[in-house]
Amino acid sequence: MDCAVSKSSFSFVPEDLFHPSLEFTLDIVAKTPDKFYMNRDHVVDWSELEKFSDVNEACRVFYETLYNCFELSVPKLFCRKNYRTFPTWFNTDIINCLRRKSNILKKYRRTKNMHFYEEFKKLRSLSKSLITTAYSQYIGHMENTISKDPKKFWSFVQAKKRNSRIPGVLYHNGNAISNPNDIVNSFAKFFKSVFSDMTLTSDSPSMMTNLNSFITVNEINEHEIIRVLKRSKDTLTASCDGIPSFLLRDCAHIFSKPLVYIFNLILQTSTFPNIWKIAHVCPVFKTGDITQIQNYRPISILCNFSKVFESIIYDRIYSSVKRFISPSQHGFVEKRSTVTNLACFTQFISDALDRKGQVDVIYMDFKKAFDQIDHHLLLLKLDQYGFSGSLLSLIKSYLANREQRVKYRNYISDSYVATSGVPQGSNLGPLLFLLFINDICGSLSTCDKLLFADDLKI
Repeated sequence: MDCAVSKSSFSFVPEDLFHPSLEFTLDIVAKTPDKFYMNRDHVVDWSELEKFSDVNEACRVFYETLYNCFELSVPKLFCRKNYRTFPTWFNTDIINCLRRKSNILKKYRRTKNMHFYEEFKKLRSLSKSLITTAYSQYIGHMENTISKDPKKFWSFVQAKKRNSRIPGVLYHNGNAISNPNDIVNSFAKFFKSVFSDMTLTSDSPSMMTNLNSFITVNEINEHEIIRVLKRSKDTLTASCDGIPSFLLRDCAHIFSKPLVYIFNLILQTSTFPNIWKIAHVCPVFKTGDITQIQNYRPISILCNFSKVFESIIYDRIYSSVKRFISPSQHGFVEKRSTVTNLACFTQFISDALDRKGQVDVIYMDFKKAFDQIDHHLLLLKLDQYGFSGSLLSLIKSYLANREQRVKYRNYISDSYVATSGVPQGSNLGPLLFLLFINDICGSLSTCDKLLFADDLKI
């Protein structure tokens, strides 16, 4: 550590010949470790999972082993909470300048020294200039990347509106609710009320043997799992198991070994793990008055391991059923979107106008369509498409007894069971919905129609 002493150009208190103001300059170099030292003696033998015939027991051991590895090898960082927040476009130079300005102002108010006041004015002018420049650059960046990253644009819009995603006071059945615990439980009560009271029974077509059954899912290999794991998003999104999605991507080769045992055990037993049926539900505003609870829809935050399994099943099933999906459907279909839907619609209108005709359009939207799918009827339709008995049993297990909890601002509601519908936010749910609603086009054979998921134009 080097230390230099010099005469100060200003002083906090009056000085004399024998007590001059001094300025000390310390040069301190902090030593930081080059790397974290992890426990490399702890080796996990995942082959132990092969002895289990119960998929729930295998998942229990998998998670216990995983959490023990975290305790032994993952360094813990305790960050001091920063209670002061800054706009998105603020950079490090702006924040440091504002902090220096605040400290200088405190010194001026305490000492009334004009040197501090002059310094404060310079920093105030500098901070305004830095903020103006940074904001202009931020707006330019938002305009240039809006098509590539629309999520940042809508975050910017919400910030400009200066309101939270969910207001602090909500209304349900005419009653004002402000307590966070009451809010999440009111959301849970409303989301539960949307479901139809349908319970899968033993006579559901779980083990039916259709002579035309040709859609099945064979053994999953490790290479296939790694490929899907590496597609995981680089986010901290995690459900009840606390495993974020970026960890699946970065540790793909490690997770693939135990997952290949668990995934194939799911296929062998046609049983979906109970822990992967538990979901945290995020309320998302849809339309109307933002303070009314009934104007929100639920999005399930599922376990990331569950979504990996769903992605593999989706890839296997979609290749077999895509030829059955109506050409009028443009939602959740490869190489189709709202753009292709509108292009077909525009072409239809243009052709009619060229013939000097007219076009009358009926727009239809099915209320709570994803939440009110009858599981029994869905399984019957999947059986008609040619799903094998074991695959029907697996989907039945996937849909049955799904436990949900509304989570908002670290508050969690009481749990409830989804008795109908497909999980919104899942990878497999949209495909099941398309197959469920697909026959509506056959019922409208005399009309021209266009679909985007549950939005129908006749």
